[in-house]
Amino acid sequence: MIPIYIVVFLGGLAALTWEVLWLHFANLAIGVSAQAAAIILSAMMLGMAAGSLSAEPLLKKIRWNKETRLLALLEGVIGVVGLFIALSFLFVEKLDSWIFLAAPGFAPFVQGVGIVLILGLPSFLMGATVPVYARIAGRFQISLAGLYLYRRHSKTWL
Repeated sequence: MIPIYIVVFLGGLAALTWEVLWLHFANLAIGVSAQAAAIILSAMMLGMAAGSLSAEPLLKKIRWNKETRLLALLEGVIGVVGLFIALSFLFVEKLDSWIFLAAPGFAPFVQGVGIVLILGLPSFLMGATVPVYARIAGRFQISLAGLYLYRRHSKTWL
């Protein structure tokens, strides 16, 4: 059995690591600028919000003892999708260069669409983990914020 606090910590650490890597690869693909940072941040936040809102109806169909499996599935798919992020950004870089030479006015649009498409799925899945964590917190009768606190003598185990 694994303490839920370790699962929450590792999930958050992985999410922050992915976000730093996404920003790095996106900056390599479309350049470092305020516009690029805004596109990247907007794509991540939009995906996370959509995932969080979409997960709740799905959770209503899942029995109470199955949410940890759903969490493992979501985290696993995020990891697998993350393996292809660098290749995806390389494609956006090549497409952006080609579009900029052919029609410079369309380059920002291509950058935005490319980033949203690349970051959409993993951000959506990251957002979907929040209601799952809330459901797990409910099972242990602690608040969602309580999952991020470690109490030495807690019996909160998965």
